[in-house]
Amino acid sequence: MPASKAKSPPAKRKQDKSKKTVSPKKKPTPKKRGPKTPWTKSPKLIDKIISLIETDHSFKDIAKIAGMPSYATLLRLQGEDPDFAARIARAREYGQAEAVVSAMIDVEKKLETRKIDPQAARVLIWSKQWRAGKMNQKRYGEKTQVEGTVEVSIASIIEEVAARRREEMKTIEARPVEVVDLDNKAR
Repeated sequence: MPASKAKSPPAKRKQDKSKKTVSPKKKPTPKKRGPKTPWTKSPKLIDKIISLIETDHSFKDIAKIAGMPSYATLLRLQGEDPDFAARIARAREYGQAEAVVSAMIDVEKKLETRKIDPQAARVLIWSKQWRAGKMNQKRYGEKTQVEGTVEVSIASIIEEVAARRREEMKTIEARPVEVVDLDNKAR
């Protein structure tokens, strides 16, 4: 074959950089959360959990903090340990209620400085009042007071019972008594 007729390798085309090939979109894979770091139930950790609850953190908020037990573990622990459950109840009743009242005061201050809409402030304060009342009924709940006087006289009760007895005796005495002659029946 003559050299002029030899096939040369195909020439490389220059790619147009403005045209990119589009591949079908793949759904992003969700990030897998590895197991939480193991935790050990210790008095120091329990105190930290209680202090977070007192400052108006929920179990879900606490579970997001590194080194803390998961939400499910906190619920399980609350159900299994009566002492822990009692401490949580006290923390919610007193600490969280105080935190909610403190937040109401913050809303009032923002309202006074006109940093918040009055209608929004009204809704926020009403909501926080309701929460505080549910958390600590004695201190922040709506007070329902029932008043009335009841007079009881022992003498009037005795007189009432005696009058009932007299009526019963009258009905007993008024009943006709059937007399049966036993001698006549025997014949």
